[in-house]
Amino acid sequence: MRPQNPSLPNRERAVAAAAFLAVVIALGIGGAWYYRAEVQKITREKHKAFEAITDGGNVFSDFFKSPDRTAFFVSKMYQEEIYAEARFRASAITLIVGLMILLTAGSLVCFYRRRQAVIAGRLVASEALRTEDQEWHRLVLQASMDGFLLLNSQKRIVEVNDTYCWMSGYPADELLKKGVDDLHDPATSGSIARHIETIIAKGEERFETRHRRKDGSLMDVEISAQHRTSDSMFVVFVRDITAKKATEAKIVRLTRFYAAISYCNQAIVHSAEARELFPKVCRDVVEHGGMKMACVSMADEATGRVVEAASHGVGTHYLAGVEILLDAGSPLGRGPTGTAIRENRPVWCQDFENDPSTAPWRDRSALFGWKSSAAIPLRLKGKPVGALTLFSGETGAFDRDVRNLLVEMCDNISFAMDTYAHKDERKRVIEELQNLRTAVEQSADTIVITDTAGDIEYVNPAFEKSTGYSAAEAVGKNPRVLNSGEQSREFYRDLWETITSGQTWRGQFHNRRKDGTLYWESATISPVLDDDGKIGHFIALKTDITERKAMEANQIELLDRAESANRAKSEFLAVMSHELRTPLNGVLGFAELLSETSLDPEQSEFVQTINNSGQHLLQVVNDILDFSSIKKGSIRLESAPVVLESLVEFACATITKAAADKNIAFHREFAAGLPREIIGDDRRIRQILINLLGNAVKFTSCGSVTLRVTPILADNGQFLDFSVVDTGPGMDTPTLGMLFKPFTQADSTTSRRFEGSGLGLAISQRLAIAMNGKISVVSSPGNGSTFTLRLPLAQPNIPTSDSNGAQPCPEGAASQSSLNAPSFASDPEPDRAALPPPRSDLVLVAEDDRVNSVLAGKMLEILGFQVEFASDGRKTVDAFVPGKFFAILMDMQMPKMDGLEATREIRRLEAGATGRVRIIALTGNVLPGYRERCLEAGMDDFLTKPFKKNDLAVTLARTPMLPTP
Repeated sequence: MRPQNPSLPNRERAVAAAAFLAVVIALGIGGAWYYRAEVQKITREKHKAFEAITDGGNVFSDFFKSPDRTAFFVSKMYQEEIYAEARFRASAITLIVGLMILLTAGSLVCFYRRRQAVIAGRLVASEALRTEDQEWHRLVLQASMDGFLLLNSQKRIVEVNDTYCWMSGYPADELLKKGVDDLHDPATSGSIARHIETIIAKGEERFETRHRRKDGSLMDVEISAQHRTSDSMFVVFVRDITAKKATEAKIVRLTRFYAAISYCNQAIVHSAEARELFPKVCRDVVEHGGMKMACVSMADEATGRVVEAASHGVGTHYLAGVEILLDAGSPLGRGPTGTAIRENRPVWCQDFENDPSTAPWRDRSALFGWKSSAAIPLRLKGKPVGALTLFSGETGAFDRDVRNLLVEMCDNISFAMDTYAHKDERKRVIEELQNLRTAVEQSADTIVITDTAGDIEYVNPAFEKSTGYSAAEAVGKNPRVLNSGEQSREFYRDLWETITSGQTWRGQFHNRRKDGTLYWESATISPVLDDDGKIGHFIALKTDITERKAMEANQIELLDRAESANRAKSEFLAVMSHELRTPLNGVLGFAELLSETSLDPEQSEFVQTINNSGQHLLQVVNDILDFSSIKKGSIRLESAPVVLESLVEFACATITKAAADKNIAFHREFAAGLPREIIGDDRRIRQILINLLGNAVKFTSCGSVTLRVTPILADNGQFLDFSVVDTGPGMDTPTLGMLFKPFTQADSTTSRRFEGSGLGLAISQRLAIAMNGKISVVSSPGNGSTFTLRLPLAQPNIPTSDSNGAQPCPEGAASQSSLNAPSFASDPEPDRAALPPPRSDLVLVAEDDRVNSVLAGKMLEILGFQVEFASDGRKTVDAFVPGKFFAILMDMQMPKMDGLEATREIRRLEAGATGRVRIIALTGNVLPGYRERCLEAGMDDFLTKPFKKNDLAVTLARTPMLPTP
């Protein structure tokens, strides 16, 4: 762009002309005034002046008396002579001033035009520089190793560089159609929203998350984002750290196993026999190798079984009831441990939950978080005699490097076993010592041998590498040359007192190398006794743990992140529960109201279909939430007295109609000797029974379904068996093996006849195990099935007799009830008159979802109440007046103020009043602990979505009557 010659605009020209005219007028007026002033001045110079009358007033005369005589002098001067001099002075001054003003004005105009030209030149240069900078910025962003995204205020992509296109697999034109939510892993959506809020609040943020590539794979990324307040744009740089994450995880895993093998080697050195070594090995692998549990098992060839020799970690008590065989023909012999011993090879099970060989032990192992396992044979003289079995909490925990380390460790253990077996052979001992010396020389651990005074007699090469001192420099010196001064004298005094008393000392040194740098060592110092039992030497085995110390700090940070991820998962389950149950409440609620209107048969059938489909979906949601809660160990069980007959009747009542609709006979049989009450979780036991009974009715086309309740004495304890017997088609052996696997059904074909999520039996089995019980099944094709729930029989400390409660049948007989037996499983639907007399007929419905708000209002109107509505928590609090409402139905998730906060605010407003309004929580969150949170906030009752009109009426009826203010 070329600069143009700046010129004065028309307006500025007009102003300049006006200024010039003003200057001319001012000069004229000033000259006239000055002319008049000069005339007056000249005239005043003459004293005693008078104007002559002569010459028409054009002559000035003057006279004065002579000082030394009486004569007067008279003079005259024409007026024109005086005025001529005054005009000359005034004109000269006016001209000079005018010229000065004109010169000044001209200078200002020239300066202004010059200034305009400079400004125009600078603007042109600035525009060129800005264009050049933009081009440089574009080239830099395209050449950057990091991905670049520019997002608008709606979090949509408006600019992207080639690097991110390559990272994500998307072409640029596709990315420009996406928003930030389309790039992230859905599991991180909650945390991403919080990071965006932080970016807006602070202006910038750096964090780690996961992006999904076009092919569906995930990549770990580091995000560095800034928010430009000027245009509400987000500048985002993305760095792919997937390989870095994998490397870090591998380093952590290998470091742990290096530590484990180091401690194992120390245990080998300090153990005198195998039964002393095995517990140490199991402990070191768990505590230093990061395993969940470790077990050393030995083969008993006489019985063909594998017997536990030592174990350590989570779930060791489980091993007491586990049976492992050496026979490959039995499922109990095809597991990792049996296979490793039988075939003399390591067995790696990277997915314990889905590996077919682990099926006999899968259910119990899930309780302890075992995800993968490894079994490495232990050999004596080359023959496999046992195995070291490890259980990890991570799927795929045993990569190639870890496998090599574990095989090496087991080889060392096997070597130690050989050493123990031949310790009576002197020659063999000498050879083994020589081998041990070689191992010491080649060991990555530092080994130091001193005399009884503590002076160094021997160091291995690892000492030289670790400390910087050569063997020649170290021998004869005291180990205090490594003292950094970071540890107290008491520390070293305790060490010396321990080893001189004949005990082994274990601890950590913060030492100083020859070059002055500090490092950490984990050390074990033991006395070496001579033939007389006296201390002859001290031996120290030390491992450099400087990196491990740094890694431990990093692991603490990783643990914090894992806990954050677990909290995010809980929040996700709560949101999913709410988001699924809220629309289901509208579907099922309006289906119920519609069924109570005048409908023709076809319409009634349609409404029933809607209701059945909604109930099926609700059951799937409940199953998934239950399964998730059990799997993450957050399931909580109650322990309270349960009336046995009420428990059974309630469970049976739910399937009575289903059996009658299929024309199937249904029986209940109670054996003799049953207690009236038991201790347990009524809801969970009922849930298992309903599932077993429902499955029996669903899969039985004709015949009968029978529930038998029987006390059992087995395994030195008392149990209660609930057996569900059906005359259905039965199952073959492969089908029985899949029954308790999540998301699996007996009929898994695309044309299956029965609905279901495949979670019912899996949840029931895990609930039974959590209650120290189990579910077993006996079935064969064409002979029906028998499912048995066995629970420990715990009775309350109250009298139990056969004359009260559940009436047992006479010996050898059974008590049966027909299909039409009365049920007390559900409360009758209360009418309006059954509700407590309110002090107001008005109910406030606080609900932001319009469908659920209308549904609750319709139900309340049918029950005879008047209704007001509030669409958020703030409006709910504003609408509240003490004594105005009979009750408030409070939704938990509302804008501006949630239900918990609104309840607390209402209770605060009630302070000092004589009564409280009833507040009933409406929520789709059924996760453990949520009900307690509502009650703690000040609510009186808890109603979960979806709910029926009967549920609402029952809740209003049981809500305690509050005093009138």
